Amino acid sequence: MRDLVLIFGFLGLLPLCFLRPQIGILVWTWFAVMNPHRETFGLAYDIPFNQLIVIATFAGWLISPDAKKVPMSWTVAALVAFGLWTVVTTLTALDFASAWVYFMHIPIKVFVYLIAVLLIVNTRTRLIALMWVLAISIGYYCARNGVAGILAGGRNLGTADFGPQGSMIGDRNHLSLAMVMIMPVLYYLARYSRTQWVRIVIYGVIALGVFAVITSYSRGGFIALVAMGGFLWLKTRQKVLTAALVLVLAIPAYNFVPDEWKERMESIETMKDDKSFAGRLHAWNMAISIANERPLVGGGFSATQQPHISARYGDGRYDPKAAHSIYFQVLGDHGYVGLALYLFMMYLGWRQAVWVIRQTRDRVDLLWAQDFARTMQISMVGFAVGGAALSMAYYDGYLVLIVMSVILRNIVAKEVGTESAPAARRFSSGKTAAGKGAGVTGPHPAE
Repeated sequence: MRDLVLIFGFLGLLPLCFLRPQIGILVWTWFAVMNPHRETFGLAYDIPFNQLIVIATFAGWLISPDAKKVPMSWTVAALVAFGLWTVVTTLTALDFASAWVYFMHIPIKVFVYLIAVLLIVNTRTRLIALMWVLAISIGYYCARNGVAGILAGGRNLGTADFGPQGSMIGDRNHLSLAMVMIMPVLYYLARYSRTQWVRIVIYGVIALGVFAVITSYSRGGFIALVAMGGFLWLKTRQKVLTAALVLVLAIPAYNFVPDEWKERMESIETMKDDKSFAGRLHAWNMAISIANERPLVGGGFSATQQPHISARYGDGRYDPKAAHSIYFQVLGDHGYVGLALYLFMMYLGWRQAVWVIRQTRDRVDLLWAQDFARTMQISMVGFAVGGAALSMAYYDGYLVLIVMSVILRNIVAKEVGTESAPAARRFSSGKTAAGKGAGVTGPHPAE
């Protein structure tokens, strides 16, 4: 039944993707981030929905009146440079066949998606709509898994009831980090919603998301949750209220979970004796060994997961492992050059948000943008911390935050009448118009 609902719903949305490319981006985001077809069990499971969406969206964009230039900045340049460098490292990979398959399966789709977002999402209305789709896509798993965890009494559900199969967030650890990253976004949307029942629903989803992360038994997700919560408290203007909410959620949650959860979290203190951590160290050492021998290009995508590469760079151990760290993943895949580009891209994405916060500090009409930038920063902190123990370097849910920070800066730059980037003169031909809907009087927090 759900297969038919999804297929017929998709057939109704596809013409809109062509007629309104901005709608195409939203549908594209929904399928790319949530993977709704992976929630079905029949015909719809393997239909290439995204390929059809891409064709319809780009075809509509080509005949639309929208500008046909990418809004360039140093952040976008770093993103493009990293993408091009992955092409070089793929062509020179230690195992070209596996690297090429991985490149065509994930990275190329992610980079095309990010460029499409930069081209089409160029107004405040479109930016907020994109934020809503991201929130709903991952918020669904917050609600579903939170309820499942509560009904299970906090017991470890293993791999059951977690992310969509065959996707980047199918693993419980990966989905936990995605849920942590989306909570600040949900909080932002709740604060700026003028409808009380919508705010109540969103706050409920956030609470369920906390339970979902906790009952996932993901230590990386829990650490990211704590780090993000601490940074959220530092950034919020309502520190007393936020601290009270954290206590209201944390105390009953801690008393609710079984002893096996507490024992697993306490094992963080004795990581060096943990077999899982030993496997991570092995993978990190492999990534370093590959990068030391091939500092420019690394080993290519998923190098540490190939048995013959593992035997060569893993101290003779025939023990292929996922990198289990965004930093070591990029290092092993693309060498020190690739890691430098990746870190530079992360830094520039953060600086975009810093610029927006500074420029809107005394602008009540741009309070929405200032809070948007703070939200991006909080989510970025969650990813930077949680990603240190997970292989999610190419997660589109994070990379799109960097792109959104660029779009936000361009919109704010037009409002404050300043140049949109430190190198705006060099990239002046690619300026993005905020357009109608960018808003001067923007919504204010409902409370």
